[in-house]
Amino acid sequence: MIMTKYLSNLVVPSFFCAFSVVGLGAPEALSSPCTTHEGGLRQGPVAVSFLEGDLGTPRRACPRSEAGFGAQGGVVFEPETYGLDVTAHIGSGSPLQASAAARVFGSLKLTDRLELYGSFQPINTKLIRSSFQSLYIGLGNTSVGASLVVYESGPFVLGVTGQATLPTAIGFYRNAWPVGLDSGLTFAFEPFPFFQLHGQLSGVGSVAITQAAFDPRAGMLQVIGGEFYILDWVSFVLDYNSLALMNAPLAWVAVAAGVRGRLYAGLGVEATVVVPIIGNDRHLAKARMSLSYRF
Repeated sequence: MIMTKYLSNLVVPSFFCAFSVVGLGAPEALSSPCTTHEGGLRQGPVAVSFLEGDLGTPRRACPRSEAGFGAQGGVVFEPETYGLDVTAHIGSGSPLQASAAARVFGSLKLTDRLELYGSFQPINTKLIRSSFQSLYIGLGNTSVGASLVVYESGPFVLGVTGQATLPTAIGFYRNAWPVGLDSGLTFAFEPFPFFQLHGQLSGVGSVAITQAAFDPRAGMLQVIGGEFYILDWVSFVLDYNSLALMNAPLAWVAVAAGVRGRLYAGLGVEATVVVPIIGNDRHLAKARMSLSYRF
């Protein structure tokens, strides 16, 4: 309860203060962040989550039409006792888990304010090494969602987003079908042509469809960060990313970073990584690379 009260007093006000100040103080002469970077350069927060599929993945505020593919991977490790000695770690019985997945994704801009989007993992691999070994290779998760710009003034954009993560990793489940939902607010603010501030505050939930006892889980995701446009075809993004209450008072506080580039016209590439600093999550890191075309 103390941790929950602390997070409520610190995390939520800090987020709302961020977009309230930038929204009220935004000069009307500046252009909307949804129109200033119309090439293949990707926008918004680092889109990586420690949850399954795209559940809890941050979303940009501005709608766009694009299609792309990529790959992601992560490692779950507990170095507190044995450092980076993998042999000692496995011999102790502590699990070492590695995951990798191919990913296809896309979005469709229906209007200047409304966007539909989705992603699918055609190949998903999970390896667990401990006192036993387990390997899964098969289909991964599917996510579908929509986002809507609800307010736009000068360089400030406020939107809402929501998505569902569906249990399509058929061979991975055993008598339980997990479903995830997340929904919340997103914003973008571009006070200068070379810098864009972005953020998100969302509720995240999951539940397994099973004959066992009903055990829903819910948490609160907060993301705030900025993107620096080094040149008109390359940018660097740095974010603060945290999740509270999902499976612990504090699931994680993480730092996310990425490099983005425009290769040609609407063709863009992105490499990102998220590293947890504190919290209950045991990932060492999770990374994602993507190639996309904006049309």
